[in-house]
Amino acid sequence: MELYGTGFRVTCLVFSILMYIIGTIGNLLIIWTITTVKRMRSIQNMLLALLAAIDLLIIGYLMPFGMHVLITNEQPGFGACRFQAIITAFLFSCSIQFIMFIALSRYFKICHSQKFKRIVTARNVIIATIGACAVGACFASSLWFFESLWTFEFPMHSCIFDRYGSVTFSVIFMAVVIAFPAGVTAFSYIRIYRHVNKARTQLHKNWNNGLAQRKFKYEQILTKTQFVVFIVYMVMYFPFGITAVGGQRSDYPDVLHTLSIYMCYLNSCINSILYGVLNKNMRRGYLESLRFIKPSQTNSVVPTVSGYLSGGQTTQASTQQG
Repeated sequence: MELYGTGFRVTCLVFSILMYIIGTIGNLLIIWTITTVKRMRSIQNMLLALLAAIDLLIIGYLMPFGMHVLITNEQPGFGACRFQAIITAFLFSCSIQFIMFIALSRYFKICHSQKFKRIVTARNVIIATIGACAVGACFASSLWFFESLWTFEFPMHSCIFDRYGSVTFSVIFMAVVIAFPAGVTAFSYIRIYRHVNKARTQLHKNWNNGLAQRKFKYEQILTKTQFVVFIVYMVMYFPFGITAVGGQRSDYPDVLHTLSIYMCYLNSCINSILYGVLNKNMRRGYLESLRFIKPSQTNSVVPTVSGYLSGGQTTQASTQQG
Protein backbone atom coordinates (compact mmCIF):
# COMPACT_ATOMS: atom_id res chain seq x y z
CA MET A 1 0.00 0.00 0.00
CA GLU A 2 1.37 3.40 -1.00
CA LEU A 3 1.95 5.88 1.81
CA TYR A 4 1.80 9.20 -0.05
CA GLY A 5 0.19 10.66 -3.12
CA THR A 6 2.25 11.64 -6.16
CA GLY A 7 1.80 15.38 -5.67
CA PHE A 8 3.04 15.27 -2.07
CA ARG A 9 6.02 13.10 -2.98
CA VAL A 10 7.13 15.28 -5.89
CA THR A 11 6.79 18.52 -3.91
CA CYS A 12 8.74 17.20 -0.93
CA LEU A 13 11.43 15.66 -3.13
CA VAL A 14 11.99 18.90 -5.03
CA PHE A 15 12.42 20.88 -1.81
CA SER A 16 14.57 18.13 -0.30
CA ILE A 17 16.93 18.04 -3.27
CA LEU A 18 17.30 21.82 -3.33
CA MET A 19 18.02 22.00 0.40
CA TYR A 20 20.37 19.03 0.19
CA ILE A 21 22.47 20.72 -2.49
CA ILE A 22 22.50 24.14 -0.81
CA GLY A 23 23.09 22.77 2.68
CA THR A 24 25.86 20.39 1.69
CA ILE A 25 27.78 22.97 -0.34
CA GLY A 26 27.25 25.73 2.23
CA ASN A 27 28.36 23.77 5.28
CA LEU A 28 31.33 22.27 3.46
CA LEU A 29 32.30 25.82 2.45
CA ILE A 30 32.29 26.97 6.09
CA ILE A 31 34.46 24.04 7.19
CA TRP A 32 36.78 24.41 4.17
CA THR A 33 37.20 28.15 4.73
CA ILE A 34 38.00 27.87 8.44
CA THR A 35 40.47 25.02 7.92
CA THR A 36 42.27 26.38 4.85
CA VAL A 37 42.37 30.16 5.39
CA LYS A 38 45.03 30.70 8.04
CA ARG A 39 43.63 33.90 9.51
CA MET A 40 40.24 32.20 10.04
CA ARG A 41 41.64 29.51 12.36
CA SER A 42 40.55 31.05 15.64
CA ILE A 43 39.08 29.31 18.66
CA GLN A 44 35.72 30.98 18.07
CA ASN A 45 35.69 29.82 14.47
CA MET A 46 36.29 26.27 15.67
CA LEU A 47 32.81 26.45 17.16
CA LEU A 48 31.40 27.67 13.83
CA ALA A 49 33.08 24.75 12.05
CA LEU A 50 31.66 22.28 14.59
CA LEU A 51 28.16 23.70 14.15
CA ALA A 52 28.60 23.42 10.37
CA ALA A 53 29.67 19.79 10.81
CA ILE A 54 26.49 19.03 12.78
CA ASP A 55 24.37 20.78 10.14
CA LEU A 56 26.19 18.82 7.44
CA LEU A 57 25.28 15.55 9.15
CA ILE A 58 21.65 16.65 9.48
CA ILE A 59 21.52 17.47 5.78
CA GLY A 60 23.75 14.59 4.66
CA TYR A 61 22.03 11.79 6.58
CA LEU A 62 18.58 12.76 7.82
CA MET A 63 17.31 14.30 4.59
CA PRO A 64 18.36 11.37 2.33
CA PHE A 65 16.51 9.02 4.70
CA GLY A 66 13.29 10.99 4.19
CA MET A 67 13.95 11.16 0.44
CA HIS A 68 14.35 7.38 0.37
CA VAL A 69 10.97 6.94 2.07
CA LEU A 70 9.36 9.26 -0.49
CA ILE A 71 10.97 7.48 -3.44
CA THR A 72 10.11 3.95 -2.29
CA ASN A 73 6.78 5.12 -0.85
CA GLU A 74 7.13 2.51 1.86
CA GLN A 75 7.52 2.69 5.62
CA PRO A 76 11.12 1.94 6.68
CA GLY A 77 11.99 -1.26 8.54
CA PHE A 78 12.17 -1.48 12.32
CA GLY A 79 15.97 -1.38 12.65
CA ALA A 80 16.50 1.44 10.15
CA CYS A 81 13.69 3.49 11.68
CA ARG A 82 15.03 3.15 15.23
CA PHE A 83 18.55 4.11 14.13
CA GLN A 84 17.17 7.14 12.27
CA ALA A 85 15.26 8.27 15.37
CA ILE A 86 18.39 7.95 17.52
CA ILE A 87 20.56 9.95 15.11
CA THR A 88 17.85 12.63 14.79
CA ALA A 89 17.63 13.12 18.56
CA PHE A 90 21.42 13.24 18.84
CA LEU A 91 22.04 15.76 16.04
CA PHE A 92 19.17 18.10 16.94
CA SER A 93 20.42 18.12 20.52
CA CYS A 94 24.00 18.97 19.55
CA SER A 95 22.96 21.72 17.12
CA ILE A 96 21.36 24.07 19.66
CA GLN A 97 24.12 23.41 22.19
CA PHE A 98 26.80 24.63 19.79
CA ILE A 99 24.76 27.77 19.13
CA MET A 100 24.79 28.26 22.92
CA PHE A 101 28.58 27.78 23.07
CA ILE A 102 29.06 30.37 20.31
CA ALA A 103 26.90 32.85 22.24
CA LEU A 104 28.87 32.24 25.43
CA SER A 105 32.17 32.78 23.61
CA ARG A 106 30.88 36.14 22.33
CA TYR A 107 29.71 37.00 25.85
CA PHE A 108 33.15 36.41 27.37
CA LYS A 109 34.83 38.15 24.44
CA ILE A 110 32.81 41.35 24.89
CA CYS A 111 31.91 41.43 28.58
CA HIS A 112 34.84 39.63 30.21
CA SER A 113 37.72 39.93 27.76
CA GLN A 114 40.36 39.58 30.50
CA LYS A 115 39.04 36.08 31.18
CA PHE A 116 38.33 35.27 27.52
CA LYS A 117 41.67 33.71 26.58
CA ARG A 118 41.68 31.67 29.78
CA ILE A 119 38.14 30.37 29.33
CA VAL A 120 37.71 30.04 25.56
CA THR A 121 40.61 27.71 24.76
CA ALA A 122 41.01 24.75 22.42
CA ARG A 123 40.97 22.44 25.44
CA ASN A 124 37.70 23.86 26.73
CA VAL A 125 36.14 23.73 23.26
CA ILE A 126 36.99 20.01 23.14
CA ILE A 127 35.49 19.52 26.62
CA ALA A 128 32.35 21.43 25.57
CA THR A 129 32.08 19.31 22.43
CA ILE A 130 32.35 16.11 24.45
CA GLY A 131 29.74 17.45 26.87
CA ALA A 132 27.34 18.33 24.05
CA CYS A 133 27.78 14.87 22.54
CA ALA A 134 27.23 13.29 25.97
CA VAL A 135 23.94 15.15 26.47
CA GLY A 136 22.80 14.21 22.98
CA ALA A 137 23.85 10.60 23.47
CA CYS A 138 22.00 10.41 26.80
CA PHE A 139 18.67 11.24 25.19
CA ALA A 140 19.39 9.33 21.99
CA SER A 141 20.32 6.14 23.84
CA SER A 142 16.95 6.19 25.61
CA LEU A 143 15.34 5.55 22.23
CA TRP A 144 17.41 2.40 21.85
CA PHE A 145 16.24 0.88 25.12
CA PHE A 146 12.60 2.05 25.03
CA GLU A 147 10.72 1.44 21.80
CA SER A 148 7.80 3.53 23.01
CA LEU A 149 9.96 6.67 22.81
CA TRP A 150 10.31 6.69 19.02
CA THR A 151 7.96 6.35 16.09
CA PHE A 152 7.58 6.77 12.34
CA GLU A 153 6.01 10.20 11.84
CA PHE A 154 3.80 9.83 8.78
CA PRO A 155 3.46 13.54 7.86
CA MET A 156 7.23 14.03 8.32
CA HIS A 157 8.15 10.78 6.48
CA SER A 158 10.81 10.45 9.16
CA CYS A 159 11.53 8.44 12.27
CA ILE A 160 11.96 10.65 15.34
CA PHE A 161 11.36 10.51 19.07
CA ASP A 162 7.66 10.12 19.81
CA ARG A 163 6.60 13.54 21.02
CA TYR A 164 3.25 12.12 22.13
CA GLY A 165 4.35 8.72 23.42
CA SER A 166 5.77 9.90 26.75
CA VAL A 167 4.86 13.32 28.07
CA THR A 168 7.60 13.12 30.71
CA PHE A 169 10.33 12.35 28.17
CA SER A 170 9.08 15.07 25.80
CA VAL A 171 9.00 17.71 28.54
CA ILE A 172 12.49 16.82 29.77
CA PHE A 173 13.85 16.70 26.21
CA MET A 174 12.36 20.09 25.29
CA ALA A 175 13.50 21.65 28.57
CA VAL A 176 17.08 20.36 28.55
CA VAL A 177 17.79 20.22 24.83
CA ILE A 178 15.84 23.27 23.60
CA ALA A 179 14.73 25.59 26.41
CA PHE A 180 17.91 25.65 28.53
CA PRO A 181 20.40 26.30 25.68
CA ALA A 182 18.01 28.85 24.17
CA GLY A 183 17.70 30.60 27.53
CA VAL A 184 21.47 30.75 28.05
CA THR A 185 21.93 32.04 24.50
CA ALA A 186 19.29 34.74 24.94
CA PHE A 187 20.80 35.75 28.29
CA SER A 188 24.26 36.06 26.69
CA TYR A 189 23.07 38.35 23.91
CA ILE A 190 21.00 40.49 26.27
CA ARG A 191 24.04 41.01 28.49
CA ILE A 192 26.19 41.83 25.46
CA TYR A 193 23.63 44.34 24.20
CA ARG A 194 23.37 46.08 27.56
CA HIS A 195 27.15 46.06 28.05
CA VAL A 196 27.90 47.56 24.64
CA ASN A 197 25.21 50.24 24.91
CA LYS A 198 26.45 51.26 28.35
CA ALA A 199 30.03 51.62 27.13
CA ARG A 200 29.30 53.15 23.71
CA THR A 201 29.33 56.78 24.84
CA GLN A 202 32.43 56.34 26.97
CA LEU A 203 34.20 54.53 24.15
CA HIS A 204 33.59 57.26 21.60
CA LYS A 205 34.58 59.91 24.08
CA ASN A 206 37.93 58.38 25.02
CA TRP A 207 38.78 56.43 21.87
CA ASN A 208 37.87 58.63 18.96
CA ASN A 209 40.58 57.35 16.62
CA GLY A 210 39.59 55.51 13.44
CA LEU A 211 41.19 52.18 14.36
CA ALA A 212 39.26 51.87 17.61
CA GLN A 213 36.00 52.78 15.91
CA ARG A 214 36.64 50.18 13.22
CA LYS A 215 37.37 47.49 15.81
CA PHE A 216 34.24 48.40 17.73
CA LYS A 217 32.15 48.10 14.57
CA TYR A 218 33.83 44.80 13.75
CA GLU A 219 32.94 43.29 17.14
CA GLN A 220 29.35 44.48 16.71
CA ILE A 221 29.09 42.81 13.30
CA LEU A 222 30.37 39.50 14.68
CA THR A 223 27.89 39.59 17.54
CA LYS A 224 24.97 40.59 15.32
CA THR A 225 25.78 37.78 12.91
CA GLN A 226 25.64 35.13 15.65
CA PHE A 227 22.52 36.72 17.13
CA VAL A 228 20.76 36.50 13.77
CA VAL A 229 21.78 32.83 13.49
CA PHE A 230 20.20 32.22 16.92
CA ILE A 231 16.98 34.08 16.03
CA VAL A 232 16.69 32.18 12.76
CA TYR A 233 17.16 28.91 14.66
CA MET A 234 14.34 29.76 17.07
CA VAL A 235 12.01 30.77 14.22
CA MET A 236 12.78 27.64 12.21
CA TYR A 237 12.27 25.29 15.16
CA PHE A 238 9.17 27.08 16.45
CA PRO A 239 6.62 24.92 14.55
CA PHE A 240 8.37 21.74 15.72
CA GLY A 241 8.30 22.99 19.32
CA ILE A 242 4.65 23.95 19.09
CA THR A 243 3.60 20.52 17.83
CA ALA A 244 5.71 18.83 20.51
CA VAL A 245 4.15 20.58 23.50
CA GLY A 246 1.02 18.89 24.83
CA GLY A 247 -2.01 17.66 22.99
CA GLN A 248 -2.17 14.84 20.48
CA ARG A 249 -0.69 14.40 17.01
CA SER A 250 -4.17 14.79 15.51
CA ASP A 251 -4.59 18.20 17.18
CA TYR A 252 -2.38 19.70 14.48
CA PRO A 253 -2.88 19.46 10.72
CA ASP A 254 -0.53 17.19 8.79
CA VAL A 255 0.78 20.14 6.82
CA LEU A 256 2.07 21.73 10.03
CA HIS A 257 3.94 18.54 10.95
CA THR A 258 5.47 18.40 7.48
CA LEU A 259 6.36 22.09 7.56
CA SER A 260 7.99 21.73 10.98
CA ILE A 261 10.53 19.12 9.86
CA TYR A 262 11.38 20.97 6.67
CA MET A 263 11.95 24.19 8.58
CA CYS A 264 14.37 22.30 10.84
CA TYR A 265 16.24 21.10 7.74
CA LEU A 266 16.18 24.58 6.24
CA ASN A 267 17.85 25.97 9.36
CA SER A 268 20.81 23.67 8.73
CA CYS A 269 21.04 24.94 5.14
CA ILE A 270 21.14 28.69 5.54
CA ASN A 271 23.81 29.42 8.17
CA SER A 272 26.54 29.66 5.53
CA ILE A 273 24.39 32.17 3.63
CA LEU A 274 23.79 34.22 6.77
CA TYR A 275 27.52 34.34 7.53
CA GLY A 276 28.28 35.42 3.97
CA VAL A 277 25.62 38.13 3.88
CA LEU A 278 26.18 39.59 7.35
CA ASN A 279 29.93 39.13 7.89
CA LYS A 280 32.25 40.74 5.36
CA ASN A 281 35.28 38.96 6.79
CA MET A 282 33.66 35.54 6.43
CA ARG A 283 32.53 36.45 2.93
CA ARG A 284 36.11 37.35 2.02
CA GLY A 285 37.25 34.09 3.61
CA TYR A 286 34.89 32.19 1.29
CA LEU A 287 36.43 33.88 -1.75
CA GLU A 288 39.98 33.28 -0.50
CA SER A 289 39.35 29.59 0.20
CA LEU A 290 37.96 29.16 -3.32
CA ARG A 291 40.92 31.11 -4.78
CA PHE A 292 38.68 33.78 -6.29
CA ILE A 293 40.78 36.46 -4.60
CA LYS A 294 44.28 36.50 -3.18
CA PRO A 295 44.77 35.96 0.57
CA SER A 296 44.64 39.17 2.59
CA GLN A 297 48.07 40.64 3.09
CA THR A 298 47.03 43.14 5.73
CA ASN A 299 47.43 42.38 9.41
CA SER A 300 46.41 45.63 11.03
CA VAL A 301 46.86 45.79 14.77
CA VAL A 302 44.43 47.89 16.76
CA PRO A 303 43.35 48.23 20.40
CA THR A 304 40.77 45.65 21.39
CA VAL A 305 37.46 47.26 22.06
CA SER A 306 36.33 44.26 24.08
CA GLY A 307 39.12 44.80 26.54
CA TYR A 308 38.14 48.41 26.98
CA LEU A 309 34.48 47.55 27.38
CA SER A 310 35.34 45.11 30.15
CA GLY A 311 37.04 47.82 32.10
CA GLY A 312 40.49 46.29 31.69
CA GLN A 313 43.67 47.63 30.17
CA THR A 314 43.75 48.00 26.41
CA THR A 315 45.70 45.36 24.58
CA GLN A 316 46.39 44.67 20.94
CA ALA A 317 44.82 42.19 18.59
CA SER A 318 44.59 41.57 14.89
CA THR A 319 41.43 42.56 13.06
CA GLN A 320 41.74 39.47 10.90
CA GLN A 321 39.52 37.10 12.84
CA GLY A 322 36.50 35.09 11.81
